[in-house]
Amino acid sequence: MGDFPPLSFASIASAGSRIRFGWLPDPPDSRDYTKGSPKVAPLLRIPSIVPSLVDLRAFCPPIFDQGELGSCTANAASALLQYHRMRTLGKTGPLSRLFIYKGTRDLMQAAGDTGAYIRTTMGALALFGAPPEKYWEYDAKMLDIAPPAFCYSYAQNYQALSYFRLDEKSESAGTNPAEKSKNAPVKPESIAEKSKTAATNDKRTVTKEPALILSNIKETLSSGLPAMFGFTVYESMNGASNGKIPFPSENERVLGGHAVLCVGYDDKMEIGSQRGAFLIRNSWGEGWGEKGYGWLPYEYLLQGIAQDWWVLVKAEWVETEQFGV
Repeated sequence: MGDFPPLSFASIASAGSRIRFGWLPDPPDSRDYTKGSPKVAPLLRIPSIVPSLVDLRAFCPPIFDQGELGSCTANAASALLQYHRMRTLGKTGPLSRLFIYKGTRDLMQAAGDTGAYIRTTMGALALFGAPPEKYWEYDAKMLDIAPPAFCYSYAQNYQALSYFRLDEKSESAGTNPAEKSKNAPVKPESIAEKSKTAATNDKRTVTKEPALILSNIKETLSSGLPAMFGFTVYESMNGASNGKIPFPSENERVLGGHAVLCVGYDDKMEIGSQRGAFLIRNSWGEGWGEKGYGWLPYEYLLQGIAQDWWVLVKAEWVETEQFGV
């Protein structure tokens, strides 16, 4: 699973046009924060009862369209930040997706439309923040242009931000990957191969049972915290005009790797023979799925083809008690 060209174009009929993907599976890193890490655990309020249905769409901004850039990670990250601003401030505005994508690729020491790791995207949010999109608009022609210095002044708003993963890929965890500053440069032409290697290794390094990861994800979502993740896109997604993504059949062709924002779940949702699904916010415009939202069977997680589940948390977000937990 996950052996795909991450930036291939695909014609998704339900999206109405050719779209691009852009998720690169994270290599394992023992320094990742987890729910139990000392800097994370005090910020979490896990509910005593986990409901069978969670839907956080009411706090999300309008659906984005990533167009023909492989910036799905940045689109999901911008939506995630705006969600938290809406929950805590009661209002929000568009945050620059292109700024987030540029900051992420700078940390990867990559240029061009390379796609991105979710871990590195989270690091870019913590280090650089995100200015309003009106100051750095989403324009593919500006892909590799450095934003003006004042755009980075918004970083101070994100200094207390922490991020952690729900699907551990190593036996020990505890150091925030934002502290990882000695990465070797990532060459654009080698990223596809790098992602294949990482995806191949993923299933050998996950230390938690998939069922336990599913439980952690549902607990986190029910506490009001959305999660970014990536999954392998198969050609059967062409038939998901209603947003219900089927579980792939054997030997089905892989189209690419895609990152989305998980904003809920429904234990009773039925998609084909599968029961139980995640509510996802896509970045292919409102013409796809349920006005831009869709459903992905739990089985994607349980079979290892949905990975890299990351959550943002900040003390003041929880302390406002706006999350109802």
